[in-house]
Order: sequence, then C-alpha cells, then structure tokens
Amino acid sequence: MEYLIDNQKYGVHHLTNSGYAKGYEIALEIANIMQKPTSLIEHVSASNVPNASPMRSKSECLMTIYEHNVMRHWKDALKEYVTKYISLKSIDYRISESKPNIWKARDCCRLCGSFNLHTFFKLEATPPANHVVSTPIHQPLIPLTLSICKECNHVQLLEIIHPTYLYSTYIYLSSISPRMIKHLEHSILAFTHRFKIKKEDPILEIGANDGIFIKELLSHCYHNVIGVDPAQNIHKLHNLPIICDYFGKNIVTNSDISNKKFKLIYGFHCCAHIENINDVFDTVYELLDDDGVFIIEVGYFNDVLQHYNFDVVYHEHIDYHTCYAMDQFSKKHHMILFDVERNDIQS
Repeated sequence: MEYLIDNQKYGVHHLTNSGYAKGYEIALEIANIMQKPTSLIEHVSASNVPNASPMRSKSECLMTIYEHNVMRHWKDALKEYVTKYISLKSIDYRISESKPNIWKARDCCRLCGSFNLHTFFKLEATPPANHVVSTPIHQPLIPLTLSICKECNHVQLLEIIHPTYLYSTYIYLSSISPRMIKHLEHSILAFTHRFKIKKEDPILEIGANDGIFIKELLSHCYHNVIGVDPAQNIHKLHNLPIICDYFGKNIVTNSDISNKKFKLIYGFHCCAHIENINDVFDTVYELLDDDGVFIIEVGYFNDVLQHYNFDVVYHEHIDYHTCYAMDQFSKKHHMILFDVERNDIQS
C-alpha cells in the first residue's frame, strides 16, 4: 500500500496471498499449526456447506502482474494470524512456538483458590523474561494474562512458568544497583532497630540473591542469620550463609533452620515471583517466633494501575498485591497485617 501511494498508482487493486487453497486445505493447515489431529476435519462438498459461495475456476483467481504487489504465501500468513489470535485469546494449548513444556495456565486464584477469576488485561505473548541469549535461538512465546479474583480481589498473572526454568540460573544481582544497595541497607537497619532485634536473634531472608542483606547484618554483628535462594549460579559467587534451595516446607528440616524460631523473616521483591505462596506463608508461620515479624516488599497494584506501569507485567511477576487481598490472605495463615509503608524503589 505504501508503494502504491508513494508512486501514485491510483485505481482498484486486488491483493491476495500467493498460492491456491480450498476451505478444506485451510482447515487442515490450521490443525497442523495448532498441532491437532487432522482426523478431526471432515471433507464435504460445497453443496453441503450452508451459505457457501459459488465455485470459481482457477481462471477467476486474482493474480498480480506487478512485483510490488506480490504477497507472501497464504500458509505463512495463516500461521501468523492463528498464532497471534491464540495468544491474544489465551487459549491453553501448545502451539509450535511453545513446544517446551515450561508453563501452564492457572484456572483458580493463587491466594484463596476461587475459580471466579475475571480477565481484564492481556499483553502480547513474549519469550520468558531475563532469558538473554548470546546467539539467536527460537524461544517459546507465552501469553501474559492479568486477572482479578472476584472473591478476594487479588490481581494475578495466569501463565505460570516452571520455577526451575526461571530461577535455577538467574542473571539479576541486587548488588548491581547502587540505589537498591542503599535501599536494602537502610531498610534492614530500620527493621532491626524498630523491632529491637538482638545480635543473637535468629534472622532469615527469603530470596537472598547475592547476599546484600546478609552482608549488612553480619557487618553489624548479627551473627545468627541465614538466607535461602534457589539460583545455583549466584550461589557459586559467594561464601555467605545462604541455602541454595526454594523456600517452603522443604526447608524446615534443613540443619541450619530446624529447631530455630526466627525473630525476623523478610523477603524483598520475591513474594510476587512465587507460585505456591500458600506454602511460603505456612512455612513462615511455622518458623516465626511468637513475637516475631514477617516483612515483605512487593509491587503495589494501585501504583501499576495509576501510573500505567505495564512494563512490570512479565512472567516473573505473577502477583500484583493490594492491602485488602494481602490482609485477608495473612489472616488465613494465622498472621495479621499491621503496618504498610510505601516507597518508589521500583518506580
């Protein structure tokens, strides 16, 4: 169209994709794209198709006599259309771009378990975030579907990527951001001061990453500290007291954690990444001292909404928290949300 306009080639132009196809052939191609058995498609004559258009001969098919009018083959166009349509509709099946079995679609609320979910926003399907490659390779395209639970009002992503695919090797380090380092160091000292944490009190960090918090605590003589983080590549970079594992019930029997009751458990920017958040809260409740405190820092959905921060919607961020939903969820796990502070560390 751009060529026709720029070169003032006015008139009636008929544009069609290259190649010939009957409806039956198009249906077979759609089945192949969707990796569905072609046996599901039945060949029938046009006379048995309601409202079928008149049969045309090949001599009536439109063909161009100009090179600038040549369009790609109909199979290529059809594949792009079907793939994009499926992504936008979030239909749960594995198209060719998503062959690796690394994700699934959630059908109930992550916090309360209700199936009463309402989808309100969809982004274009993308490869998994933070999977940077050194050479071009074909990566799976995975939808991004935001839904809200009609029962507890929790906002969440429906597509769940297997955690070992996302976090066994993790490229983000807390220590690469001077602003984040300053924020974390200030926060941990504020916590220990406010809640009168003693030097010998057990302290546990969820999602310790490369140990910025742990280092700060040790430098101030808090010697009974332990972290948990699953990234194997990051674990090789330090000799800090950080267990290389996922946090949950599986961690309770670890020799560095068992028989301890923690005065402070905290997790910064990790609780929005965890699929089984119920397991996390159950484990926190089991490990927390009777007068202990559990502190998390997460993105606030109201800020995402008000500031149009759609760029924070990607496959690592599966939860978008609100005070109401978190208050209800905490009570479910025998804890009370008693204080909330707001910051702009992640805009």
